[in-house]
This record gives sequence, structure tokens and C-alpha cells, in this order.
Amino acid sequence: MVVIGRDVIDGDVFSLTSAEVAGYTSERVRETFCAMQNVSIQSTDGRPAGASKIRTTYSAGGKMFSPSTGLAIEDTGFSVVNTPQSAVGAAIGVKNFAFLASDEQVMDIRLEVLDDGDNVLITNVIEDMGSYFMFS
Repeated sequence: MVVIGRDVIDGDVFSLTSAEVAGYTSERVRETFCAMQNVSIQSTDGRPAGASKIRTTYSAGGKMFSPSTGLAIEDTGFSVVNTPQSAVGAAIGVKNFAFLASDEQVMDIRLEVLDDGDNVLITNVIEDMGSYFMFS
């Protein structure tokens, strides 16, 4: 897993090609942070019929941070709902970001596939997921 945190301005074009190649092809380079960790995902299920949303729930971290430390102000976790664009049967990909409360933090991440009525179709919990924060 490669985690990239970056500033986003209209017109920016950023590409993550592999764990070894990432960068801006637009005019300006923005403030960018990254970290990498090997992660093994056991599920190979594609998008089921009726799946219209993915809810990702972080058990720790937060959405607000202190610019002086680069770390989360709260460590209570939060949820994000995304609407996947993949076809039925295809892999589902979502991009989410969280601020960590320390340089290294372990948390559970719950992934839920929802239908149009927000009913849970599939739940997968990744326990003790290690996340690393790189600040330079």
C-alpha cells in the first residue's frame, strides 16, 4: 500500500504509476507526503449487483490536524462514504485519507458495501492495520 497526502489545486495532474514512480505532470509540484507498507488483502470479490456505495470506517485518527505537528487533533476515528464507478463484477477501488494522531498508529478499518437504501451487503474488517505518517 502506498499512501500519499498532497495539496490539490485545480489543474494539478498527479500520477501514481507504481511504488517506485509517482509525480506531477502539471506545471507545479505541491506539498506531498508519502509512506509505503506491504498489505495482504484476502478478498478478491468483485462489485456485487446492488452495491452502490462503500463506507470506510477508521477506528482511530481524525479529519482535523495541527499544522505545527502534522498530527490529528482528535483520535476518535470517522467514516467516509464513496460511490464506486466500477462495473458489476469488477474490483472496487476507493481513495480516502486520514490524519494520524502519532507518527505510527494502529487502527481497525471497517469496509462496508451498501445498497441504495444504505443496507449493508458485505462487511470486511481489517484489524490492527498499521499506518505510518511521514512528515518532512
